[in-house]
Amino acid sequence: MILVVWMEVENRSQNIRLQVPIEEREQPVYSDHFEAFETYGEALDRYSQLLNIERVYSASIAGVMRSTDYDSEQKSQVDVA
Repeated sequence: MILVVWMEVENRSQNIRLQVPIEEREQPVYSDHFEAFETYGEALDRYSQLLNIERVYSASIAGVMRSTDYDSEQKSQVDVA
């Protein structure tokens, strides 16, 4: 299992729904996202797409080291030696 993890940034002044005071509207709003993929190639494709999106502040590809979502015998596809 391979994860693509990214952070998006949005300027509060462009988001009327937040209803924040005028003096605070220039503060950016950050949101975290992730998607899981079965292969590194699929993850790399998504990562490449994210790099072309202006609001993406950072992006990473990561392997699952340990998780409650998967069988403990399942090996990670990323070599962490």
